[in-house]
Amino acid sequence: MRVVLVGLLVASAALAGPRSAAAFTVPEAILRAKPAVALITAEVRADVTMNCGQGLVTVSPKPFVETGTGWFVDGGGLLVTNAHVVDPAHRLPPWVTHELKKKAIEEACVEPLLRARGLMRGQRPDVEEQLRRPASALALASAKVTPCPKVTVLLSNGMKLPAEVKKFSPPLYLDNSGRPLPDSGRDLALLRVKDGVYPAIALSKRETKIGDPIHILGFPGVVLSHELLNQSATLEASVTNGAVSGLKSDAIGQDLVQTDAPAAHGNSGGPAITDDASLVGVMTFVSLSPSGGSIVQGFNFLIPAKDVAKFLQGTEVTRPGESAFNPVWGAGIEALLKERYSTAVAKIGEANKLLPGLTDVKRLLAEAEDKVKNPPPRPFPWAWAT
Repeated sequence: MRVVLVGLLVASAALAGPRSAAAFTVPEAILRAKPAVALITAEVRADVTMNCGQGLVTVSPKPFVETGTGWFVDGGGLLVTNAHVVDPAHRLPPWVTHELKKKAIEEACVEPLLRARGLMRGQRPDVEEQLRRPASALALASAKVTPCPKVTVLLSNGMKLPAEVKKFSPPLYLDNSGRPLPDSGRDLALLRVKDGVYPAIALSKRETKIGDPIHILGFPGVVLSHELLNQSATLEASVTNGAVSGLKSDAIGQDLVQTDAPAAHGNSGGPAITDDASLVGVMTFVSLSPSGGSIVQGFNFLIPAKDVAKFLQGTEVTRPGESAFNPVWGAGIEALLKERYSTAVAKIGEANKLLPGLTDVKRLLAEAEDKVKNPPPRPFPWAWAT
């Protein structure tokens, strides 16, 4: 079975198992962690100058775009994601510039020749290929790419923040013979956005065991691109549920946590939390069928929390999970679940002031305010004694 790096998002169905005293219900654990999850986009725009046979021409092809998932590990503005999510914009590998050249050749060389023959793209594939071959041979040799890469972080309130890569451990890539490339690493990146108050997810210090519940949060591409969903799909993380199903090692001996929680392209870098809302691992790759390359669910892999902690050593992150947002948000959730609605309004409102408009915060605040205005009926006192 082949495995590939992906930008994944997974939601896991909680399984019964041993729970610590600090464990929350599944909805509460997810609510505590979800505001810290963000959509990561690596985009490379470029001007490409080439000669299609009639002198130099410069075009700006459609940008190369990769999306994945990230999460705040520090409430001051530091996020973790997979290195392979930001790699196209961070290191600008040759395959990215090659893709941009190919797009530019289509736009500057092939399409004008088709128009001159009164044809549209896809109308005559045979003619199109005859035109493409010589145009590509000539233009590729002369093409010069002036790239403009950037990494952005999109919060659930719609705020888009430019991000800087502060630390980078390369993905595990294999050469054509299946051997790991020499610079293969832990596939993690630390991003910095502007200072502020953000939610954050702490790292679990518990030993991971087979059967532990797992909840993966992220932005799977199948949801982002779904034609029947509106734009809000890009703002709110999806959740899948499952359990730890194995403890494995990768091709260079690094530890991995296997899970049966579903994942898809776009979930890469997403946090996998357990029942106390702390991070068990970071989604890194899924498994593909050897025949056709479709994802085989139930065999997905996480970078364990202990390796995330090692990666963060020597960075600005000295206390993972620390955030001024977390205590008030957690207190608001707890008050709402215990039906202390006025307290819930106060605490959730405070969280909303720290970082306005996050999807889950708005939803819970509206629910608490409605309960204050329209309190649910309570039983008569005599009913309490029966």
